[in-house]
Amino acid sequence: MDQNYEPTLEEWEEITQRLFSKVEELELLMAEVEKDLARFRNAREEWQKFHMAWKEEYFQTQRQSA
Repeated sequence: MDQNYEPTLEEWEEITQRLFSKVEELELLMAEVEKDLARFRNAREEWQKFHMAWKEEYFQTQRQSA
Protein backbone atom coordinates (compact mmCIF):
# COMPACT_ATOMS: atom_id res chain seq x y z
CA MET A 1 0.00 0.00 0.00
CA ASP A 2 1.13 3.53 -0.75
CA GLN A 3 2.35 5.31 2.39
CA ASN A 4 0.50 8.44 1.29
CA TYR A 5 -2.79 6.57 0.86
CA GLU A 6 -5.60 8.01 2.96
CA PRO A 7 -8.56 5.68 3.57
CA THR A 8 -12.03 6.96 2.87
CA LEU A 9 -14.52 7.54 5.66
CA GLU A 10 -16.32 4.32 4.68
CA GLU A 11 -13.06 2.36 4.88
CA TRP A 12 -12.31 3.83 8.31
CA GLU A 13 -15.79 2.91 9.51
CA GLU A 14 -15.41 -0.64 8.13
CA ILE A 15 -12.01 -1.10 9.75
CA THR A 16 -13.24 0.34 13.04
CA GLN A 17 -16.32 -1.89 13.05
CA ARG A 18 -14.22 -4.96 12.27
CA LEU A 19 -11.83 -4.14 15.11
CA PHE A 20 -14.68 -3.56 17.58
CA SER A 21 -16.15 -6.89 16.51
CA LYS A 22 -12.84 -8.66 17.13
CA VAL A 23 -12.50 -7.01 20.55
CA GLU A 24 -15.99 -8.22 21.48
CA GLU A 25 -15.06 -11.75 20.37
CA LEU A 26 -11.91 -11.62 22.49
CA GLU A 27 -13.84 -10.39 25.53
CA LEU A 28 -16.27 -13.30 25.20
CA LEU A 29 -13.41 -15.79 24.83
CA MET A 30 -11.66 -14.33 27.88
CA ALA A 31 -14.84 -14.70 29.93
CA GLU A 32 -15.10 -18.35 28.83
CA VAL A 33 -11.46 -18.93 29.73
CA GLU A 34 -11.99 -17.41 33.19
CA LYS A 35 -14.98 -19.72 33.82
CA ASP A 36 -13.08 -22.77 32.56
CA LEU A 37 -10.08 -21.87 34.68
CA ALA A 38 -12.24 -21.54 37.79
CA ARG A 39 -13.81 -24.96 37.10
CA PHE A 40 -10.37 -26.47 36.49
CA ARG A 41 -9.04 -25.06 39.77
CA ASN A 42 -12.02 -26.44 41.68
CA ALA A 43 -11.60 -29.87 40.08
CA ARG A 44 -7.85 -29.86 40.78
CA GLU A 45 -8.46 -28.92 44.42
CA GLU A 46 -10.96 -31.77 44.82
CA TRP A 47 -8.54 -34.20 43.16
CA GLN A 48 -5.74 -33.11 45.49
CA LYS A 49 -7.95 -33.73 48.53
CA PHE A 50 -8.87 -37.19 47.22
CA HIS A 51 -5.25 -37.98 46.38
CA MET A 52 -3.98 -36.94 49.81
CA ALA A 53 -6.64 -39.06 51.52
CA TRP A 54 -5.73 -42.02 49.29
CA LYS A 55 -2.01 -41.59 50.05
CA GLU A 56 -2.66 -41.53 53.77
CA GLU A 57 -4.79 -44.64 53.57
CA TYR A 58 -2.26 -46.39 51.32
CA PHE A 59 0.66 -45.70 53.65
CA GLN A 60 -1.34 -46.77 56.69
CA THR A 61 -2.11 -50.12 55.05
CA GLN A 62 1.55 -50.49 54.06
CA ARG A 63 2.67 -49.91 57.64
CA GLN A 64 0.09 -52.36 58.98
CA SER A 65 1.12 -55.10 56.56
CA ALA A 66 4.83 -54.64 57.28
